[in-house]
Amino acid sequence: MIPSADWIWDMASGLPDAPDLNADACCQVAHAIGVHPLEAEFDYFTAVDDNAPEDNAGAGMIGTIEYNASTLYRYATINVPALIESLGSVDAAAKAVAAFAESFAVSMPTGKQNTFANRTRPEFFAASIRTDQPVNLVGAFEDAVNSRGSRVAESVSRLVDHSLDSDKAYGASEPAQSYYLATGNASRAERLDEFGDVHTLPEIIEILEAAVQSSGKEN
Repeated sequence: MIPSADWIWDMASGLPDAPDLNADACCQVAHAIGVHPLEAEFDYFTAVDDNAPEDNAGAGMIGTIEYNASTLYRYATINVPALIESLGSVDAAAKAVAAFAESFAVSMPTGKQNTFANRTRPEFFAASIRTDQPVNLVGAFEDAVNSRGSRVAESVSRLVDHSLDSDKAYGASEPAQSYYLATGNASRAERLDEFGDVHTLPEIIEILEAAVQSSGKEN
């Protein structure tokens, strides 16, 4: 599960040894979290020294690698006005947002690929355009998901409920414009029609790019 490329907010960043290179960061990325209880698994391995002496038999190394498989929630936010100001170009900012959104959806960790082959696409990806403030929906998982059915479907349902109920409770004058893709069990989540419009990933990227272009013209 991978949500949100909202706008707004920025955070200072820079190099302590070169203050003239300091810049206001236009993006924040939260750590991915698992949304349900899990138990660590252990992958046992042995390694053989191909260049060992002839009188040396056995494994060169024996060990275990700890791993787990979980449904993850990831969140990031982009301050579009600040990005336009930083890059000095609406077109450049629009292309940057489009590239970031695509990378956020499809990029995978590169470590241990030969061991775990973790090439799994997200079953749910959502991008929300807001004019009030960024909203991290991690509160949807304060209680761990313990569904006996699909953890993905239950997780997306919680995410959608939390988003809709939070905006209603806080009286958002301009609710977020949300666009999402849902595959597999994620498409069985509840209230998706209230949450936003369903699209393919290329369509969502085009919508975000056009939204940045439009915001630049308005300002």
